[in-house]
Amino acid sequence: PYLHELNVRRAASGEGSELLLGLELVNAGQRIPERVPRPPEVIADGLREVRLRYRGINVDDGQLGDWQDSWEWSEQQRPPLLVSISVQPLQGRAWPELVVAIAQARPGVGP
Repeated sequence: PYLHELNVRRAASGEGSELLLGLELVNAGQRIPERVPRPPEVIADGLREVRLRYRGINVDDGQLGDWQDSWEWSEQQRPPLLVSISVQPLQGRAWPELVVAIAQARPGVGP
């Protein structure tokens, strides 16, 4: 399995932003350094806006919480249940919203 890291930065052309994907190998909850680290890959450019949102269990009452614009690991101590990504290109229609269910750790597998 890989840790997927999404980042947004200003496009090299100066027009809009680009979405980058970084992958890092994970084993038993630990990152495994590669001999030759792979650089993040641009997966989309010419973007006006990229919005990530997170939804998880409310630590106070154990119920499904509201969507949040950030996920504070120090407060939650677990990954979100759902991650949403919305993308608006500089030209054309917005992409359909993508909502991904995040696999949760199983007992004995790691954090």
